[in-house]
Amino acid sequence: MNIPKDVKRIYLASPYSHPDPDIMISRFEEVAKATAYMMDEHKAIVYSPIVHSHIVAKYLDNHLDHEFWLTQDRSHIATCDELVVYKLHGWDKSFGVSWEIGLCNGLGIPVSYLEVDEVYEWLKGKEEI
Repeated sequence: MNIPKDVKRIYLASPYSHPDPDIMISRFEEVAKATAYMMDEHKAIVYSPIVHSHIVAKYLDNHLDHEFWLTQDRSHIATCDELVVYKLHGWDKSFGVSWEIGLCNGLGIPVSYLEVDEVYEWLKGKEEI
């Protein structure tokens, strides 16, 4: 099955790592909402390293090893049409987000930004699952 040419492949960058595990869980949940929003409203194919790796990471002894995850993420970024940065609190201080933006700039992949309010406006009226 081929992906239609007009469907964007988006890499959704966001902060994740934090000394407080509760904040990491909260970030995962917030980014899951943003991923659903991008899939629904923008009809895009969305890869979020946080959403797609959070559950897997708990089974790895190196779950916070940046090099390991950057290797995973590099291949996904190389195939995307656009990087969208989800502006969760801390996004501008995140090593990973900065690295993702830098890689996209080097590859000529456009970078845009998604506001938290935009996702919550979409969520209004939707039932939580």
